Amino acid sequence: MTDKPQPKKEISIDWAGKNTHLIYFYASVDAMEDMQEFGTIERWGNHNQYRLEVDKRYDFDEVVKYIQEYN
Repeated sequence: MTDKPQPKKEISIDWAGKNTHLIYFYASVDAMEDMQEFGTIERWGNHNQYRLEVDKRYDFDEVVKYIQEYN
């Protein structure tokens, strides 16, 4: 029997739209909670997929980069 696959990252962006300030991502609960300061988060799709509407006070590209580099 093979080992059950496990996530390799805490968070991963599925789609990011600069014009709409929306980021769709998959994340553990802990990682999702760390993103709450950047805007409004709601559950989207399955149990570990979320949608973040980035607060316009934040630079969108910086938030995307932060999420991409999140460990």
